[in-house]
Parts: sequence; C-alpha cells; structure tokens
Amino acid sequence: MKIIRKSEIIELDHSLEEGSHFDTPYRIERSETSEDVIWWGYNTNWKKTGGVWYKLVGGTFIPCDVPEYEIQYLKLAK
Repeated sequence: MKIIRKSEIIELDHSLEEGSHFDTPYRIERSETSEDVIWWGYNTNWKKTGGVWYKLVGGTFIPCDVPEYEIQYLKLAK
C-alpha cells in the first residue's frame, strides 16, 4: 500500500485571490502527489510541476510566481 495523493482543506479569514469576495471563513483545497502540488481556488487554480508554478488562465496553465496560498501554507506547516 502507498499514499498516492494527500489533500487538505485550508481555512483562512479571507480569500487571497485578487478581486475575490467570499463568505468567511474562506476554504481552499491543496492536493499533493509525488509529482505536483495543486491549489483549487474559486477563481483560479495553481499547479506546481517539475519545480515550476503555473496559474490556470483561460483554460491554459501559464508560468507564474509561487501563489500566496503556498507561501502561507509553508509557514503554517513549520
């Protein structure tokens, strides 16, 4: 037996997505496999694969900076 994907629901006081206004608390999912990390936002999804972060824009993943959700998650996970 082996774990092939970990999934966590993260709760924040508010959304970190630009221009987003959602009821609080705001919840977002983070899933991780041995190959990638995916953040499932309401307006945007982010994916890290091959050490590079991508943001889903118009149905296509384009390279981007590390999403703020990941930065905050890594601080929380310490």
